[in-house]
Amino acid sequence: MRRGRSTSLGMTAFATSSYTYAPSEALDSFRHEWHFWRMSIIQEFKDFINRGTVVDLAVGVAVGAAFGRVVTSLVEDVIMPPIGRILSDLDFSNLYLPLSSKVPYGLPPKDARALGPILAYGNFLTVVINFIIIAFCIFLVVKAMNTFKRREAAKPAEPKADPKDVLLLQEIRDLLKEGKK
Repeated sequence: MRRGRSTSLGMTAFATSSYTYAPSEALDSFRHEWHFWRMSIIQEFKDFINRGTVVDLAVGVAVGAAFGRVVTSLVEDVIMPPIGRILSDLDFSNLYLPLSSKVPYGLPPKDARALGPILAYGNFLTVVINFIIIAFCIFLVVKAMNTFKRREAAKPAEPKADPKDVLLLQEIRDLLKEGKK
């Protein structure tokens, strides 16, 4: 812990538990510590970036974002319209409950929001269906990977070849056995 203390020259010196620094020494010490800390952070960051897991993560995020857009389009453009058609031309994105007497039912949600608060549950239903589809697809991918790992683990391991020195010793042993006969 550093504490300021007045010196005979009227300058403030900084003291730690074991050493008292003059102002210029304290600044030099701080610069040295800062440089060391900064360089260790930079080196650690370089090591982090150079690991393959960061690149794998970036690829996973990019593929996941693209997959999310595909699923959103699937739900909004392919799944929800037939469901809405079955339910007498119902558009899920327009479903809401007015929370104010000023808001008449039947307006588009954007116009209804301008008149007062609404509970727009139709869009929420669409998002929940998106989530269920994405979760199911991820489940299928994880299931396939686990099945593949189990098959790999179930394969019998090939016996390791003995090192050359062990083979040589076995030959010597066999030759000695033959010589004793």
